[in-house]
Amino acid sequence: MNYIEVSYISSVCGKNKYEPINKTILLLLARHNPRLVRCLLIEGGYITEVDKNEKLYDEKLKKIYSEYKKNITDVTKIEDIHEEIIEKLKSENTDIKDSDISKANVFLESSLKKDCGTNNESSVIKRMKYTKGNNFMHKYKFNDSWELRGFHDASIDDTVIEIKTRTKFINVRKNEYDLYQVFGYLLTMNKTKGKIVQKYENYIFDSDIQTDKEFGIID
Repeated sequence: MNYIEVSYISSVCGKNKYEPINKTILLLLARHNPRLVRCLLIEGGYITEVDKNEKLYDEKLKKIYSEYKKNITDVTKIEDIHEEIIEKLKSENTDIKDSDISKANVFLESSLKKDCGTNNESSVIKRMKYTKGNNFMHKYKFNDSWELRGFHDASIDDTVIEIKTRTKFINVRKNEYDLYQVFGYLLTMNKTKGKIVQKYENYIFDSDIQTDKEFGIID
């Protein structure tokens, strides 16, 4: 476990209340040694082993979700899609338990927002004529033992672009944790300028100067 992804930098710096540092450390430990973390979580009573004969619905849920995944772009329809998938899961599995529905809701809440953001990146890049990123793993080493690394969304000239899809207009704002993520990409890419571009519905917020809702060019 000798690296941290740029997307988690605000968490490990204690700047993102939505992603507590303990959660991120647990995630990194689980990636490094999943078997050890699994045993510790079972011993602590945080998770329980599932009976091999118990019917699970993970694969069925993911199969249904795969039909929607690449077409989720409208933030106003996320709740409707969520409900539609749950109803489909219920209709195809009449014996499904409430506990399984709760698990499905947690999966969908996270996945729908994430994939909506990913799908919107391409449209923003095309519309704003940015150069698409995500084609190279950028790295920055600390003391030859730790490494910060990640894939950037896009760029224009020498400015690194970080694209954020907002699900509500009220969320179009200057978040400190987004700023830390841009700092991470500037480090890994050896650049000095960055910008956070926000998309809400069909509006793109792409100011070069600081406003009440945007940082502008970060130099």
